[in-house]
Amino acid sequence: MSQDQVYSGATEIAFHWTLSTLPLLLVLLTLVSWVPVQKLQEGVFSLVRAGMPSGVADFLVQSAQEIQGKGSGTLISFGLLVTLLGASNSMMVVMRHMNRTMGIKEDRPWWKQRLISLAMLSMFGGLIVVSVNLILFGDLLIEWLVLKEWIGEFSKVIAALFRWLLIISTMIVGIEVLYRLGPRRKWHLGLASIGSVFSALSIIVVSVGMDLYFSKIVRFDATYGNIGTMIGLMLWLQVISFVILLGSELNSTPVETGLFSSAKKRAD
Repeated sequence: MSQDQVYSGATEIAFHWTLSTLPLLLVLLTLVSWVPVQKLQEGVFSLVRAGMPSGVADFLVQSAQEIQGKGSGTLISFGLLVTLLGASNSMMVVMRHMNRTMGIKEDRPWWKQRLISLAMLSMFGGLIVVSVNLILFGDLLIEWLVLKEWIGEFSKVIAALFRWLLIISTMIVGIEVLYRLGPRRKWHLGLASIGSVFSALSIIVVSVGMDLYFSKIVRFDATYGNIGTMIGLMLWLQVISFVILLGSELNSTPVETGLFSSAKKRAD
């Protein structure tokens, strides 16, 4: 693995996803608004705030609410297709750099890559919606247990642990989907690969660390306004992309070096 390749790949991925993150959040909120579940949008916002540095998350949530409130139905519907196309381009950039860091040449036709990227975006959106519903159900279950006096003062601790368990599980599943469908070569390393676990835990640590850095040490939003917040978003995405590319390298290393004799690789 070349460190320059991973760094340059993370930079390109961060640039593309900076352009796609807010429109993609709008698409998700538009689709969620069609689901007859109370507080589902609020649940999506809380999940965004839990997974991103607070300043960046607040900017995205506020921007999404303002645009959603002003936009017409026709404009938003037209934007769905454009946004999905742009997000699938960003996902294809991730796929290309994962192949590059793993030393694999991409030979799949463009239409297959496009379909895979759209399928992964759909899976990620579904995972977010399912996770939010599970969190909302968990909150209702804890409230019911409190009313029954089966749990008491530890209810908030239980709720927090339940939320973080769901967030970590969702991240592991989502990253595992990326690692299994993204590269041209599939690595058979069990139910959850070491790369997905490493990436999920690293993303949480990075997000918490950058949240403290942005809020306590460097205030981009106070100095540069919304432009500073976009700088923070790009920096966060760059570090996350770097972690994801490292995770893909971790997945390929045991197979190539023969550390896991039971693991097999298959080229499409």
